[in-house]
Formats: sequence, structure tokens, C-alpha cells
Amino acid sequence: MNHALISAIRIKIRTRLGQKLLIALFLNGGVYASYFFLQRHPLFPVITLGPGPLDDFIPFHDQWTWFYQSIYLFIPIAPLLMVHEGELRRYTIAVAAITLLASAIFLLCPTAVVRPDASTVGAAYRWLITVDTPLNAFPSLHAAFTVFSALAARRVLHDLQGPGFWQVAIWLWASAIVYSTLATKQHVMIDVVAGAAMGWSIHSLTFHSAGITRRLSRPHIQFKPADLQ
Repeated sequence: MNHALISAIRIKIRTRLGQKLLIALFLNGGVYASYFFLQRHPLFPVITLGPGPLDDFIPFHDQWTWFYQSIYLFIPIAPLLMVHEGELRRYTIAVAAITLLASAIFLLCPTAVVRPDASTVGAAYRWLITVDTPLNAFPSLHAAFTVFSALAARRVLHDLQGPGFWQVAIWLWASAIVYSTLATKQHVMIDVVAGAAMGWSIHSLTFHSAGITRRLSRPHIQFKPADLQ
């Protein structure tokens, strides 16, 4: 990675950093408050989702917990590299929309999955299932936020004009996170498909429908040559 590109990344991260941190605090607070409350206080009978043929084909491996938890490193990539006010606003609206839509489903139709025997698993998986109950299965928020974040990261990385392998790395990482939801048996396939569709749809609605791609092609922030030395 050349020095100019590193400098450009630093400038992008520093731009509106206070606003980014406030957005992160607001969004994380909203997501976790609704998610964990509804996990522990279902208002309607819980529907247990059984595994389908593809779920039976995928073996349980608790080692995939590390990829499952890596979503918390994956999600911040896109917002940290955003520099446009409109882009940050649409990002906030999109994450809030995913949270509200999923929470409405969790509230009205609570679902759960059956977890495997945890007597011989590692510490990371034991901690995961201690914190995260089997409820709030459909749709998978992990899949929704992973797909949405990958699409958002693709946008900002394209704007940054970094190496092409970054795009490949983003989608490989995203694929590993989505697969981990199945390999750890946190979700079944129908949860993942629904979550991924939600993430893709909301990204499309919040960014493409308003013509954001065309407007962002004329950047508001110019990197001066001196900044990239």
C-alpha cells in the first residue's frame, strides 16, 4: 500500500469523525437495546425453526465463532471511510430501517433455533451462547448487516480507488461471516436468506433510489497534493 493511499485513508477517517462516533453510539444503542430486550421478553409464543436440507449438510464447528464475532470489525469499515454528509445520513437511515423492520418481526413473530450440545465447545462459543439467546432468529440480523455493510464498503472503497483485491477481500470476509451463522448453528438457512435480502433491499432503497451514486461522483472533499505526501 503506497504512502499516498494511506494518507487518503487517514484523511477520510478523520473527516467528520465526531459525527461518525455519535452515529455509531446512537445506532449501536438502538440495535442492541431492541435486540436484547426482545430476546428476553417475547410477547407472543415462540416459533422454533427446524433445519432444512442445506442446514443438515453444513456441519457444526464452534471455531467459526471467531468469524461470527468479526462482524463487529467488519461493520465500521464503510462509515469510517465516508466523508459526505448525505452518505452518512443515508447510512444512518438504512441501519435504523434494518433495525426497526427486524425488531417488528421479532416482536410480532418471535422465532428461535435449536442449538447443538455445547458441552465440548470452546470458550468463545460458550460466551456467545451465554450472551445471545436462541431467539430473534428470523431474519438474521447478522446476515442483514453483513450484506448491507459489504455493499456500503464496496461503495466507499471504489471512491477511494484502492487496490482491486480490497473488493475481493470484503466479499470473502462477508461470505465467511454469513457462513459462520450457519456453521455455529446460530441461524438456519431461511433466516440467512431473509436477512441478506433485507440488507440488500434497504441498501438499494436508501442509496440508489435517491440517485446517490450520481451525486457522489462529484466529491465535496478534495484531497490536496500536500495532504497526500
